[in-house]
Amino acid sequence: MYNFIKTIAEGRTPKELVQLELNYSRGSLDPSLSKDAMDYHFGSLYKAYVDRFNKGEGDADFNEAGAFLHNIYFSQFHAFTGTNNPTGAIVDFVETHFKTWDKFEEQFEKVAMGIQGSGWVYLSKKGTIKTITNHQIADDIQI
Repeated sequence: MYNFIKTIAEGRTPKELVQLELNYSRGSLDPSLSKDAMDYHFGSLYKAYVDRFNKGEGDADFNEAGAFLHNIYFSQFHAFTGTNNPTGAIVDFVETHFKTWDKFEEQFEKVAMGIQGSGWVYLSKKGTIKTITNHQIADDIQI
């Protein structure tokens, strides 16, 4: 991830935000995430948080947190290929804490569906599923 995440992790506020450049096309995540959803969430929402922060418009903390969360969200994807099953260290991490990937998905979805209104759900570095209401910068997101 680019230096925005490192800056936040170090407790520093960036002077300017830069929107992440995707290493995949906006339509390549289908069927998991449609091109229309990508255009809206990446092209409109995420971009607006970055632009408003850089222009000094609105609530700076809110815009910074919105950009931070979207940066993490979009940086974890890659173009859809075959089964798109997760691999590597994250699988071991999830299976250590939830026994199976399916049990993790089930619990993650349950927590996510319990959010009313705007919010985020994430896997913490300690292996617990947590929520963020509205926009906040969390320093324990498992990346």
